[in-house]
Amino acid sequence: MIISCKNCVIIYTGDTGWNSEIEKKYKKIARKKIYKSKYKLLVAHLGGFKENEKDYLTSSNKEETFYKDHLGRLGLAKLNEVIEPNICFISEFGEELKGYRKKVTEIFQKAFDNKIIFLPADIGLKYNLETKKIKSITKINIEKNELSFDYIEPENVKTCLLRKDYSLHYFKDDSSLDETDLIQVLSEQFEQSIK
Repeated sequence: MIISCKNCVIIYTGDTGWNSEIEKKYKKIARKKIYKSKYKLLVAHLGGFKENEKDYLTSSNKEETFYKDHLGRLGLAKLNEVIEPNICFISEFGEELKGYRKKVTEIFQKAFDNKIIFLPADIGLKYNLETKKIKSITKINIEKNELSFDYIEPENVKTCLLRKDYSLHYFKDDSSLDETDLIQVLSEQFEQSIK
């Protein structure tokens, strides 16, 4: 599904695998002049990883190595190569990846030499289409268990994982903000919320 706004285009994959037919369709989209000049936001359902994906480099039939029901790691990489989005929100991680969403996006960020911003999408992610910024935690008050928020450029946003409920939280990548303190406040807020 493609949503075209004034200066932005949102590409949402939904649940899909990757094969040569799907690749042709995305290449056709990428060639369209209307999309070339716009800011591209990709929301891509990852699914999980399949064992056969590891055979990609040695397989004589590359198409057989792709995950059939979801993008998987190979389909996600190919999709980003074709679309070349400004930002890719990786969504719908398989249950087996719930504690690794941050790490997976960091691996993709490095694989694409920081040319595309990769972030895991989770409940609570707020992205402003006009400013192209993400609502993020900017300050922590440990004594009061309070957090301050503002909209930040995606390249300055990091995520942290609260293992109590495996929720992701977006915060400003700033030397004044300590991730350990953030986890402490989030943990205490979580404990208060379940009482």
